[in-house]
Amino acid sequence: IRETTATNQIITVAVDKPSIASVHENSNTNWRITGLAPGTVTIVATAADGSKITSNVLTLTVTKQAVSSVSVKNAPAVPMTVGDAIKLDASVNPSHAVQTVKWSSSDTTVLTVDATGKVIAVGSGSAIITITSIDNPKVTYQLSIAVVANIVALNNTMDQAYTIFSTAPSLADTTLLWKKLDDAYSTAQTLSNKVDTADIAVTQAEVDKANANLLVAIANYNKQICIGKSACCDC
Repeated sequence: IRETTATNQIITVAVDKPSIASVHENSNTNWRITGLAPGTVTIVATAADGSKITSNVLTLTVTKQAVSSVSVKNAPAVPMTVGDAIKLDASVNPSHAVQTVKWSSSDTTVLTVDATGKVIAVGSGSAIITITSIDNPKVTYQLSIAVVANIVALNNTMDQAYTIFSTAPSLADTTLLWKKLDDAYSTAQTLSNKVDTADIAVTQAEVDKANANLLVAIANYNKQICIGKSACCDC
């Protein structure tokens, strides 16, 4: 209000396209304009005393912020295990830039990723997850993730075999079935040790095969022990 003697010094400020920019009053003489979307708006100040006197029209163009970088907030610190899943959170900078990104995997036999950033480990090895800005495809972020085989079932079967070794008769190790059990256990132990050291070269198929072979060796040995007993047992 230029006339300082006016009794009503209050003004209102309006924007014609509130979806593009918003106006917030800090004080009657200080207004904050916030860009919301790309486009052009006009802003007018009007005296609130009923005179309908308006200011000059201010034309303002809002442009979108350019994406400068993309990053991941929660990258896994250790190798994933086959069957594991993790939801990665992407961060686009600056924070007011378009936040939409595209996810992709360099090897879907190792890692799959969906549109929300959910990564599933499906096979041992390593793959690169790439996050690409939709607004500026030249801006990307790459994350290498290693995956090791799942040995939970194998270790459980090895525990069964170890129980046999601990309780078997003193002459058990002279039998053929004992040797087959011992060989199967040794193979399983070698694979288990490799996975424990994050050896991504060990495939899930190798682990599953070793587990199946050890289960057969345990079953055959137990059947032999059962047949050798005089009392009835479930063979």
